[in-house]
Amino acid sequence: MKFSVHTPAKVKLNSRAVKIKCGFSHVCVQLANEELYAWGLGDYGSLGIGEFKSKSLPTKVNIKGKIVNFSCGAMHSGFVDNEGNIFTTGSNEYGELGVNKPEKIATPMLLNFNHKVKQI
Repeated sequence: MKFSVHTPAKVKLNSRAVKIKCGFSHVCVQLANEELYAWGLGDYGSLGIGEFKSKSLPTKVNIKGKIVNFSCGAMHSGFVDNEGNIFTTGSNEYGELGVNKPEKIATPMLLNFNHKVKQI
C-alpha cells in the first residue's frame, strides 16, 4: 500500500484525541476514552495491531492495562502502562525493542525490565 497526503486531512476518531506521537512513517494516538489507535507503515509491526500490514485508517492497538505514555520510533513503538511496565513492538533488527526475539514483532510485548518507568 502506497499513499501520500500532502495537505492536512481530518482523521475520524470515536473520541477526542489527547496524545499523538509520530514515527518515521506511522502515527499513534490516545483518545480521551484511553483507547489507542495507530496507522501508517506497519510492515515491521510498528503499529502494534498484531499483523505486519500498513493501515491508512486508525486501527485499534490492544494492550492489557492502562497506557499512560507512548512513543514512536523509526519503525517501532513503545508504551508505558500505569504500573510502569514497558511494552514494545515493531522492528527489532538492532535490538531496539529490548527483547531477545525475532527481527520484528507485531503485537506489543511486555519488556522484562526490573525498573518501573513513567516515560518512554
